[in-house]
Amino acid sequence: MLPNLSVFGVLDKLRESLPPFEVAVIRSIDSSHSPEGVSQILRFHKVDYRTVKDNICVTKDGLHVAVSAGVFTGFDEVWFVEDEPPLDLASVTPATSDTTNFSVEVPSDIMNEAKAVHCCLLLADGCGLNYLSNDKQISDTINAMSNE
Repeated sequence: MLPNLSVFGVLDKLRESLPPFEVAVIRSIDSSHSPEGVSQILRFHKVDYRTVKDNICVTKDGLHVAVSAGVFTGFDEVWFVEDEPPLDLASVTPATSDTTNFSVEVPSDIMNEAKAVHCCLLLADGCGLNYLSNDKQISDTINAMSNE
């Protein structure tokens, strides 16, 4: 966990250099984990989304709108996947840092599902930033941000 970073801060900084992804699955916004709660927040901020197998999904354009609108304020979780997720991620352990500390251990169900859905980047915050990435340049950039 990187204590001085947030989902918003990383997304704002990496906006143009995110790894290639088809959809961003938003599992939590401001501690709201339910699809209904997340979709309500996105509608309020006029962010286009679609629901795929109970996952709230946005495109890269939708993600830019969400970042610009200040949607991510803490206790947020976003999975960047190469294609629409083939399964509902609701049963996976939350990755927000109030419940999980990736510095200690990444829960096996998160790791397994991230591989299964071809997740290229996972960002989650709360009490600091948890992240997973299969892109060394992105990992290096995020780690460097924590030292700024």
